[in-house]
Amino acid sequence: MKGLLILFLIALGLNATAQSSSDIALKNKTTKISWKDLKIDSMSDAWSDEFNAYYAVVHFSSEVEKMNGKVVEIIGFYYPIDIVDGYYLLTEDKDIGFGCVLGGNTIRPDNAMEIKLSECHAKYGDRIKVMGTLVLNKDDLYQLSYIIKDAKYELVDK
Repeated sequence: MKGLLILFLIALGLNATAQSSSDIALKNKTTKISWKDLKIDSMSDAWSDEFNAYYAVVHFSSEVEKMNGKVVEIIGFYYPIDIVDGYYLLTEDKDIGFGCVLGGNTIRPDNAMEIKLSECHAKYGDRIKVMGTLVLNKDDLYQLSYIIKDAKYELVDK
């Protein structure tokens, strides 16, 4: 019986070590980015037949293009968009999105991003650190220019 208990504890310890190693490996492959890294220098207008209107087409810098498909980590403020499907907004500024109503800053292509989380227990406006795969979007008018898929998050001290 003691032998089984010892084997169980060893197996448990190996499993904990393996999980920690995979988390460390993921963090080692992660590129920490800031909102300054995502600044967009230029945009052009394009016509949408679907919306019968012009829209802004983002031109990403070569540095940003290199991050496309890479695992990144960024800190911002959390806002729910569609909690049923797991879509959330991460913004550079806590007052973002209230520009029309409360005089805050408005959303631009380079100060907000869409994040896809399986679940999130953060509160509206919480400061969080998000880690996931960065996807650059130039064409889909239903999504933001920056998207982080397969995201994980943790709360950050204010």
